[in-house]
Amino acid sequence: MVTVIDAEQWPTADRSAHWQDVLCDLYAPLRFTPLRTDVRGRITVGEIDRLRVTHTAMAASVLHSRPERGRVAAPVTVIVALSGTTTLRQSGREAHLMPGDLALIDPGRACTALFAEDTRTTTVSLPAGLLGLTPERVSAVSATRIAGSDPAAATTVGMLGPLVDGLGMLTRRQEERVADALAHLLGASLMALVEQLPHPDRVTGLRHSALDYVERHLGDPDLGPVTVAAAHHVSVRQLQRAFEEAGQTLTAVIRSRRLAAARAALADPARAEETITEIAVQYGMTDSAGFSRRFHSAFGVAPREYRRQSLGPSPNAAAS
Repeated sequence: MVTVIDAEQWPTADRSAHWQDVLCDLYAPLRFTPLRTDVRGRITVGEIDRLRVTHTAMAASVLHSRPERGRVAAPVTVIVALSGTTTLRQSGREAHLMPGDLALIDPGRACTALFAEDTRTTTVSLPAGLLGLTPERVSAVSATRIAGSDPAAATTVGMLGPLVDGLGMLTRRQEERVADALAHLLGASLMALVEQLPHPDRVTGLRHSALDYVERHLGDPDLGPVTVAAAHHVSVRQLQRAFEEAGQTLTAVIRSRRLAAARAALADPARAEETITEIAVQYGMTDSAGFSRRFHSAFGVAPREYRRQSLGPSPNAAAS
């Protein structure tokens, strides 16, 4: 089934909100910020076996997505730039995509996409397993530009054009074969990045994997050395030694990452209606008083005051 969505179907005053809702349904919870007063866009989306292919033409704008907490095995997204310039920011990396370039977006981490001008892109959303990538490898290569001159990337882009035009015209058997071929091409493009990654020793690899696990489970109130060690099939002592070699403790890392995530949420205008307690609980900190003490100790200011400084005075007093 093919769906076409055109922003012009909505009244001008409502387009921004409707367009944001559409993008959230397609990808992940996100904030849409148009860079021009006229919100214009057209999306064509279709399913091909286990892949979702989306072709988007959109006016200049910024998208900021939040991690999909609690969603198991969320699909990854490969974005292909067709016209205009696209800038992706994720996991401390920044990728500037020109027409023909592509990059991977990790659904488990916040991502910002800047479309500085009218832009056309095609995205393919699919399970990471179809690309032959573990969650750790997805994290390691996300927001990294793959040049359109790469043979596998060029072949992928060449395949996507006719595929978008032919969405909904394939038989079931054709869909399966085309989906397999496309997943293999995308996997080949991304594997070139994986092969360039440094090969950490066992201890360093364990620490990196544990850190990635922590980032994806900050909302679990039981997150700690025991649960992380169990998830990696190692003893708690082995895990502790991996962090001691880096001059860290896992408990301190978890506390630091939770506080940092909560601080970012308190400064996010899109989350201004959430109470401080609700935000703390979302990041696994169920003791409100304890959260306030740790926040003040880490950042030198109470959570309520930090939110006021970041967002300005609240129109109501329900921010606690």
